[in-house]
Amino acid sequence: MQKRFIIITTILLSIICINNLKSQTLNEWKKKVVPEFEKRVKKIPVVGASLCLVQNGKITDFKTYGYINKKEQIVNTKETIFNWASITKTLTSVAVMQLRDQGKLKLDDPVIKHLPEFRWVSTDSIGIPIEQVKIRHLITHTSGISRGKLWQYDNYYDAQDYKPTGWSQVAAILPYCKIVRKPGAKLVYSNFAYVLLGRIVENVSGDVYVNYINKNIFLPLKMYSAHFGKSPAHLANYKSWSYTKYGKDSTFKVIQPEHNRGAYNPAGGFYSNILDLVKYANFLCGVGNAQDRQNFNLVLKSKSLKEMFSPQIKIIDSQGQRLDMTLSFYSFKYNNKDILYKDGNQFGFRSYLYFDTSTNTSAIIVFNTKSKKIDQHFMRLSQYDINARFFHFYKAKKGKK
Repeated sequence: MQKRFIIITTILLSIICINNLKSQTLNEWKKKVVPEFEKRVKKIPVVGASLCLVQNGKITDFKTYGYINKKEQIVNTKETIFNWASITKTLTSVAVMQLRDQGKLKLDDPVIKHLPEFRWVSTDSIGIPIEQVKIRHLITHTSGISRGKLWQYDNYYDAQDYKPTGWSQVAAILPYCKIVRKPGAKLVYSNFAYVLLGRIVENVSGDVYVNYINKNIFLPLKMYSAHFGKSPAHLANYKSWSYTKYGKDSTFKVIQPEHNRGAYNPAGGFYSNILDLVKYANFLCGVGNAQDRQNFNLVLKSKSLKEMFSPQIKIIDSQGQRLDMTLSFYSFKYNNKDILYKDGNQFGFRSYLYFDTSTNTSAIIVFNTKSKKIDQHFMRLSQYDINARFFHFYKAKKGKK
């Protein structure tokens, strides 16, 4: 997870010339993004991939490629259900904001106020009281918590069926975890922080995490394909398998999709088709008809969404470009053009969700295949062709691409 910051930093710092603020057009999308997508997914190749553009609440372009099950030759369609990996974390943050708006917690509450077992985490190495670690720090990946090599649930492929499925298994390793940095001082991406946030949602709401998200986010937004873990029978045939190549193994490992993520759900267990992720993107942009907006307010009011999108900690500030972590999303700003996004990367799935609240434009890209080479092509498509060229109107200097 942390390695992607290096990749993102390298790509973003290479952007040195961007036109003035303007709206993205479908023609620019078809010129700058679609040809690159079609070329790269065939050249690599990937097993399955999808690309979607949304403007003012409507899907204006949707491309699918390949298969969701290569052996059975099941074709990828608009209804394909993907695992969105770390995009899940934004749902967890929305849930925390909901509980905050209900007066049940504050972002600057000590974690131990709502998660008593957190007091077992050691702070001896930096000499601070555990009360200094706040909920906000968990959301922004700045808590300073380290679990060392304990519970490698994010060792992507090995023993997936043996991940901790209950809180008691997570709580058992807390006495062996440490706070190794001053809270709020440095961003170090943490899946574990979101496992803890998920438990806070359960403690404060009195509901199981997956049930809470379903009742308070999926249903109001009419995201009827969205779920966690093993799929219900009517959705199982739409679920994509994933394919990955790692280490020195030259063959692709096939990963069947039916796994209970258990305690990991708040960090990466979200499944849905792109059509439902579009509904989520429209909620984030606040675009829809009167009934849609009424449902949006049931989930989170626009004022709280704007707070979620506000920068919390700086990642990059160089050559007029700035990348910040907000309350769960990344914010990339150049020449007063601010794009928000979140990516996902696990079990062979790679995805990005981009959105521009100033133009009500969002873009989604997802692969169900992963290798070192594929990752390079994926990052080029997402961070260069979509983020830089389409959203920020970057034009490479002659002779440079």
